[in-house]
Amino acid sequence: LIVILVIGILMGIVAYSITSLSERARLSNTEGLLDQIKSALQSYYNDFKKFPPDGFDQTVTAPNGKALRGTACLAYFLGWVYRDGGKLKHFQLKKTRWDAEGNESSTQVNEGRPYMELKENQLTPSGEIKDGWGNAMHYDCLEEDDNGNVQFSRQASASVHLPPIPKYHGPDPRTARGAGKGFNPGRYDIWSNGPDGHEEGAKADDDVLGGVGSK
Repeated sequence: LIVILVIGILMGIVAYSITSLSERARLSNTEGLLDQIKSALQSYYNDFKKFPPDGFDQTVTAPNGKALRGTACLAYFLGWVYRDGGKLKHFQLKKTRWDAEGNESSTQVNEGRPYMELKENQLTPSGEIKDGWGNAMHYDCLEEDDNGNVQFSRQASASVHLPPIPKYHGPDPRTARGAGKGFNPGRYDIWSNGPDGHEEGAKADDDVLGGVGSK
């Protein structure tokens, strides 16, 4: 009986250690991905002098006619990919200009390479970027409108539920921890909901935030 008890305790310790290591790996993966996205966002800003739209404040439509929102917009503008019938479609983002006569011309950006590489298994069925736990990450462009108002989108609200992007359960960390305001006005917010994902009753204190988006 003593031997069985000792074996049981050791197995419990091993199981806890494996779980703990796995969680740390998921957290590290998410933090590393956030750093990659922030770097890609800065490169995009350098080329376009603004951050990518988030699909909440203005419509973003992929070539297949599907609406894009949140990090699906980042996959499109930074990774140059989008979902089409479950498949990943690649394209090349270009900068379009119009001269005084209204003639249109397009030029390559970033030497014709995506700002970040994204693979099939890094995206949800709706085309959003996954965190280390396999859940969709969130992106909100907080640029100011012509009146100086910051465009803040409550992504945990049913009011932003439009196909094909899933409705997220809360909480939105800006609502839970930021008094209902964006963390980085004039820039962007990006985050993961952490280990508890988008489940009802999920906590905000384990969310992984992307930090300040610098210009």
